[in-house]
Amino acid sequence: MAYARAYEKHLTAEERGLVAQTRRPEITELKDAELRAVVKQLRERRDRARDTAQDRRRAKAKSGGGRAAGADAEGPGAQKRRGALVAAVKRGNRELERRRGIVRADTASRNLRQALRRKSNRSLEGVPDSRTAGRGMADQPNTKIAPSGALSAEGAKPALKRSRER
Repeated sequence: MAYARAYEKHLTAEERGLVAQTRRPEITELKDAELRAVVKQLRERRDRARDTAQDRRRAKAKSGGGRAAGADAEGPGAQKRRGALVAAVKRGNRELERRRGIVRADTASRNLRQALRRKSNRSLEGVPDSRTAGRGMADQPNTKIAPSGALSAEGAKPALKRSRER
């Protein structure tokens, strides 16, 4: 965490305030809508920093600075700034996901309680104990096949031949 705070010196004052809001205990005090707004702003700033760095690298490579110059085109300050913004976005997203998990768990337990309540309150009047109600297993004939075993005209001749041999 110390290295991330050291990177913050490369941030603007407004960005420092946004990044500070993604740390505890401030992040837990934010409402969901406020946290989403902070993460959105941080994401926009992170993307802007990334795009600026890509443009600088492209311009440096175009001007003939060579391969090694492409990586250093933005400077260490810009890399650290982007790193601090990336870390802040990750913290914000993690907190949002944690809050979503709490909501999901609450919803699931509420649904289970409602289902149990409905199950215990249901009326069993008119519902048989089983499908056959004491007569044994019910016959469920397969109506998709022919009863004689002859499925079509091709099966009729072997069936007729077998009946003659007996």
